[in-house]
Amino acid sequence: MFQDECRYKVDHYIQNSDLDREEHAVAKAYSEQRDALVDRVFQMGKKFNQRIKSLHIAIELMDRFFLDKQSQSQRDIQLMSPRIISIYLTTCFLIASKYDEIDDQLVFINDVKKYYQSKHQYQSLIPTYTEIVETERHLMNFFNWDLGFVMPIHFVEMFLANGILFESEYSQSITKNKITAEALSKKCYDILDEMIK
Repeated sequence: MFQDECRYKVDHYIQNSDLDREEHAVAKAYSEQRDALVDRVFQMGKKFNQRIKSLHIAIELMDRFFLDKQSQSQRDIQLMSPRIISIYLTTCFLIASKYDEIDDQLVFINDVKKYYQSKHQYQSLIPTYTEIVETERHLMNFFNWDLGFVMPIHFVEMFLANGILFESEYSQSITKNKITAEALSKKCYDILDEMIK
């Protein structure tokens, strides 16, 4: 059910108030760097002409992995070195591209490696083919091979697809009242509920 997905087992996430605890060092390091990592994802998305939804999926994958209580004890990410973060960021970006993009827009490992080689500040962070493949396998197992997350971008797309009525808009055929708003919300809810079944 849609409501269950929206709650996403809140106890799995580390809350901001708990970031200073020693056992949540990975989540704290990630949270401190998140703005810069999101910028990197959007730069890569711009370079490879990815849809906004693909970028949101990549960020959602990173958030769900690095802020989940289960991942805090995983040995391979404990250091949270720039290289480790780069490997996970790149892998989440590639998974999102495969999951959401049309065939012409798919990004491949060699494309990303060339991109990193062209950026002087990322030269030392270029992940190898094997690192990306192993990290992808690790992430997909972590998510139980289920990437059907409901994200805020889904709500935006549903409302845009069904039409949003603004105060300044006028149409004789549409009555702007509580009944219309409820009908629109129910339709979006039904569509989102179908998406996650």
